[in-house]
Amino acid sequence: MQYYELSYGNFERETVPDEFGKVVLDYGVDYSSTYRKCKEIQKKHSSPLADFSTVLASNIKEAFSSEYIDWQVQIMMSMQSENPTEAIGKAKEIIESCCKGILEENGQEYDRTWDAPRLFKETTNFLKVAPENIPSDIRGAESMISLLKSLRAIANGLNELRNVYGSGHGKSPN
Repeated sequence: MQYYELSYGNFERETVPDEFGKVVLDYGVDYSSTYRKCKEIQKKHSSPLADFSTVLASNIKEAFSSEYIDWQVQIMMSMQSENPTEAIGKAKEIIESCCKGILEENGQEYDRTWDAPRLFKETTNFLKVAPENIPSDIRGAESMISLLKSLRAIANGLNELRNVYGSGHGKSPN
């Protein structure tokens, strides 16, 4: 859209320049409604992700208020486009830190040698939000189990992605 706006300026009429750059034809085709539709689609799909990730980062910082978590979130957000490797590592570290913080806050012990998937699994088991904790005979059980398995898969996938592209290991917020 930027290319079109900068190159053609007047996007409401299609014009054809001659070899000297002078406009010689005006086909009389009005492109303004198409342009507006395209701008709406662009608006829907371009900024929500940035806004969404900013809101999520803010929620994490609020829920797990500590200087360490704040620092991790700030680094992760600033590195998204400049250093994705570091952002991936920080995302995994934040999950680890949140899990450790939840367990510590509730007096639950954890083994410091647990990898991220095990730490996540133990935390979701403690919170009773693991797929195994959902009775299969309740209404919506299949959907709940599927969502919780997906959540676990996201944490595991992020860990695997970090192993390939990312950096670091999370520590307790304290």
